[in-house]
Amino acid sequence: MPERVPKRRAHTKSRKGCIQCKQRHTKCDEVHPQCTNCVRLEIQCSWPDRKNGLSPQAQSPHPETHVIMAQGSRSFTRINSPAAAVSVLGLDDMRLLHHWTTKTCKSMDLGAMSSIWQEDFIEIGFEHPFLLHGFLAVAAIHKAVSAPQTDNSKLLLQADLHITNALRTYRQHLVNPTRESCVPMFIMATVLAMYNLGIAQLEEPEDSISAIHHCFRLIKGVQVVLQPHWDHVKQNQYFHLMANKAMSSRADALDTREVPEIMRLQELADGLEEQDQKACTQAIHELHKTYISIANCAETEDVYSVMFVWPSVVTDRYLDLLSSQNPIAAIILSYFAVLLAKSRQNWWFRDWPRRIIIASQRIVDKSPEFQEWMQLPMATLESQG
Repeated sequence: MPERVPKRRAHTKSRKGCIQCKQRHTKCDEVHPQCTNCVRLEIQCSWPDRKNGLSPQAQSPHPETHVIMAQGSRSFTRINSPAAAVSVLGLDDMRLLHHWTTKTCKSMDLGAMSSIWQEDFIEIGFEHPFLLHGFLAVAAIHKAVSAPQTDNSKLLLQADLHITNALRTYRQHLVNPTRESCVPMFIMATVLAMYNLGIAQLEEPEDSISAIHHCFRLIKGVQVVLQPHWDHVKQNQYFHLMANKAMSSRADALDTREVPEIMRLQELADGLEEQDQKACTQAIHELHKTYISIANCAETEDVYSVMFVWPSVVTDRYLDLLSSQNPIAAIILSYFAVLLAKSRQNWWFRDWPRRIIIASQRIVDKSPEFQEWMQLPMATLESQG
């Protein structure tokens, strides 16, 4: 039987499409003032002039275009308009993208997830540039951390520019999340945690408790915002890889042995007022599940996705207690730091166990009756050198 030749799919050209779609040889839906493709890509949408076929933007420089930074081979240009903003990535940004795929992803020790971050998530970043900016910001921080002998000022400036661009669009999505943006936003929450924890390797935070509290809020907050689309997120293959497995391992932890040093923390919560007691008890219970889940993880598994479920499931009340430097909340956090210290170290939270335990000890120093509870965290710190 002769091989069947596939028929070419019929294609209707867009006669009055925007200039950006014509340049990309993409069919435009001709929706004014900004077509669907340009909205999705978060780029400016300009239209041909009916008389000469050129847009006003093409005939003269955009009045709101300005160069943020031009240094060496790099030119970073931003176009501001009510509808959108576009960033043109230069050679130095391509170097950051190369660093992300060849070094940063490998350094994160994510097991089977490394290739996902290396390839699949970059593809999502091309479709949702705010996420790509987040990756480049983290790559700049990692490059500065891994090559301390170099001049970090340029890398820090790049990181700041990229995270600023990422947050501009990310915050817009926080106000009005959509089914299309919810998965990139879910990934971006992890990227922001990496960025905030990673930059501390270069700039010591003034208040470690406040800094880690901020990261926990980032991790927890995106779930609240995406709640209307949470079923869509949970059905996504990447959610299954990043979170479902972690949640499953925590559920399995209910039927295994206890960790006495964590369960004993319940004695601390017993003397609190009802609301605070409930919040701390829940945080201890979830931390106990995290300890068991990590103990049951294979060496090839991503322990970080399991570990950082804990800040996403503690209550807002517990985070409020932590923010107000409540000694019991700080002690519970210090036992989370013990878990961090005993796990495989990762560049973006390296030295955070020490920071958290020392900051917690300072809080507990004001309440001598709780000093004994810090013996295990401090002993862990000393054993780590």
